[in-house]
Amino acid sequence: HGHFLRQPAFRRLIAIETPMFTGEPVTMIRWKAVIAALELGQLPCSPSEQAIVRIAASLASPDIPVRLGAVLGTLDARNIALVTTAVAAANG
Repeated sequence: HGHFLRQPAFRRLIAIETPMFTGEPVTMIRWKAVIAALELGQLPCSPSEQAIVRIAASLASPDIPVRLGAVLGTLDARNIALVTTAVAAANG
């Protein structure tokens, strides 16, 4: 969506880890922390921005549910197309 990557509060929820098997640094978004920050009002955003990050979190982490009926209604045609592409990519 572009909104969150510019927010310092969101960037604090990104971790850099080095897996033992590659030794290469990997950037990881701590999705549960992102959702908690959203619910506590610590990540100010519009309804469509919140919908996108909730969908992304659900795609990235199977234990984070999203109510699609509640979030898709806040998206414009461009963002629905982006979500459709992301869902298709996530499902191979």
